[in-house]
Amino acid sequence: MSYTFDIFLAQNPWRGQLDSWYVSHLVRDIDIRLKTALKESGLAVISGAPAAGKTNLAWALINDFVRTQNRDPKEIFYFSLEEPITRSFIQSAANLVNFLKSFGPAKDSDMLLVMDSAHYLAVPEKFFEELFKSADSFCSGLKIIAITNLASFGDKLVKDFTVKPAQHLKIPEFNFREFLEHALGRANVTLPKFRPDMDIIAVSKSYARALIPLFEEYVLYGGYPDIIRTPVAVRKVSKLQDILRDYHNKLAQIFREIKHPEKLYVLFAMLAKANGTLVNLKKLKQGLHLNHRTVARYLDILEDVSLFSLVHPFEAEKKTGIPFLYFADTGLRNLLTGIFNPLTMRPDQKVLLDNFVYNQLRMMGDDIRFYRPPQTDWVIFTFRHNDKLYGAAVADRLGKFNSRVLLSFIRKHHPHKVFLLHPQMELEQAGEAGGNHSETGWSGRILEESHRLVQMPVWWIWALPEALKRAAETSS
Repeated sequence: MSYTFDIFLAQNPWRGQLDSWYVSHLVRDIDIRLKTALKESGLAVISGAPAAGKTNLAWALINDFVRTQNRDPKEIFYFSLEEPITRSFIQSAANLVNFLKSFGPAKDSDMLLVMDSAHYLAVPEKFFEELFKSADSFCSGLKIIAITNLASFGDKLVKDFTVKPAQHLKIPEFNFREFLEHALGRANVTLPKFRPDMDIIAVSKSYARALIPLFEEYVLYGGYPDIIRTPVAVRKVSKLQDILRDYHNKLAQIFREIKHPEKLYVLFAMLAKANGTLVNLKKLKQGLHLNHRTVARYLDILEDVSLFSLVHPFEAEKKTGIPFLYFADTGLRNLLTGIFNPLTMRPDQKVLLDNFVYNQLRMMGDDIRFYRPPQTDWVIFTFRHNDKLYGAAVADRLGKFNSRVLLSFIRKHHPHKVFLLHPQMELEQAGEAGGNHSETGWSGRILEESHRLVQMPVWWIWALPEALKRAAETSS
């Protein structure tokens, strides 16, 4: 079959009955970043995991263009290379140029071209270069959004593309603050604004009834848009199963080199059990009955499609040393382990909360590392803000921290502040460190460093950017 106008209309519904076309979109931070990228660049690449909301984000932008900015729908073109006929037709830039010319030149404003699943293009940088070089023949200006599941695709395309400025936007799942804003909005509750003089203890108590159940919901089921839209726990689990199947199917489609797709689910489950531990290739190789090279390649692929992140040692040069592994979404991790028990009933509570904290730090865009002395499983996540070093550590189930690890990190690296995050949601000793530390069993040596310590409930991680501003105002 050849590419037809009917296929095109099916992918571009705003060209038909605009009144019947509706986009359900949860507003988030990256919306503004995409609009800014399109103003500053000719090419914006969006990468992210399956079901992270990439296509929905592009469609929401189109909706805004035609309904709010009164852009002509005929100046907006969307092509999904997931559809085989479209994929075959689009491989030739000349085919697409001739197709766009058939609509007549767009003289009034920039044409917007959205290329979904752009990783199927054989030579993407050459393809987009040819489009921009031919743009004068079918429009007065051209803007392109390329959507992909592969972070490496976005990095390489932006690096190799030289015709126009290009930007790569990595879209994660909803962070906890974005989730809270939507969830509290349904209940007509406003998220408290973090202030430098805020009494965290008092605010925590007043918001505990609203925020604690939402915190547990987010940690147990994750931050995918479809999960956030779904209020019922059983339906959330069903949605997570759909997302996992989507992962598996897309991996098999994109990477023809995966010769054992049936072993991907086995690998998923093994990684979920290894979550929050050092990567052990030997153990994975034995469990999968595959060679070292194949397992290492599978891990590279799964990291590329944002199933998990590898966290490297703080003291290592560049990204060397054996990394820790954390799932990009705690809901998927819990699905793979089959455990959705409440946090207070989980033996893996600390690992799960470490995973949650790491993900929130990662979504801030910093280079997150881990600090861990030998012979201990305690980790401190490290990051920099305004050229200052910070740490973040999660207490155990009893609300205790490893004072030896804390003291080692502080004495050796002199961080500006270390945020101590408590799993007890109704913390009595939260706020700026300096309360009754004897209740935590800390030694006098660590108390000497109390001016570097900031305590707060773990669910206050959503306010960390504002907390960093507060920490910057205090001297080290």
